[in-house]
Parts: sequence; C-alpha cells; structure tokens
Amino acid sequence: MGLLGSNYYANQNPVVPLSRMAFLLNLDLMGNGVDGIMAVGGKTFPEEFAQLEAINDTLQAVPKVRARTNAPNSDHYWFLEKGVTGFFIYTMGGPSHYHDVYDTAENLELSRYLEVRELLIRFLEKAELSCDE
Repeated sequence: MGLLGSNYYANQNPVVPLSRMAFLLNLDLMGNGVDGIMAVGGKTFPEEFAQLEAINDTLQAVPKVRARTNAPNSDHYWFLEKGVTGFFIYTMGGPSHYHDVYDTAENLELSRYLEVRELLIRFLEKAELSCDE
C-alpha cells in the first residue's frame, strides 16, 4: 500500500501544482554512506545528476555517487512520472538492517551523515532549478 499518499497527491490532488515544483528531494536510509549514495532519478535527469557528481568531486563527501532511473520504491516515484525533476537519495553501506527488528537508532553509524547533508545543501543551492510560474 506504500505509495498511496504520493500517488493521490501527484495524480489527483496536487495542492501545490506540480509545475511549480522546482525539484523534489526524497531522502531515506541516511544513516551511513560509507559506500556512497544512490540517486534514483539520476539517469532520468542526467544534467542535475552531473551537478550532484561535480559537487561531490569537489567536497569528497562520499566515495561514490551512483545513479539509476526512476523506480517505484518510494514517494518520489509518482512525481517523477508526472515530470517533476527530482531524486530519491539513499546512502549505501553500513549495517544492512532495514525495516527489521535490528533497525534501531543504536545500529546507525552516521558515518557520512554530515558530509551527505553538506553535499545535498550545496546541490540545492547551486543547481539551476526552475519551475513554471
């Protein structure tokens, strides 16, 4: 049932019109990052992905910034399907506990948390993001 809310918003009741959304950034699994980050939508929006990679090259925030096409694995999906530019970012590496009994605060390494935060802030500040008025 996971994506019902985002499906409803994007396809039936966009309180903020989708054309006014400059960029959608969906974050999950932000507790590690020792192996880098994945940008779902990075292959869908290669120019924006190149900007993210360039900023990481300068900062060396994470070892690798990877890209994949849009996928129905989180709330970003319906927005990207409707043409909103965006990424679903998740970190890679560290403990593999995800939605199980060991997925607890004690098992978060937060190994690259501050670096990923800085990378995403700089990306949003510097990216040439525009929307229809």
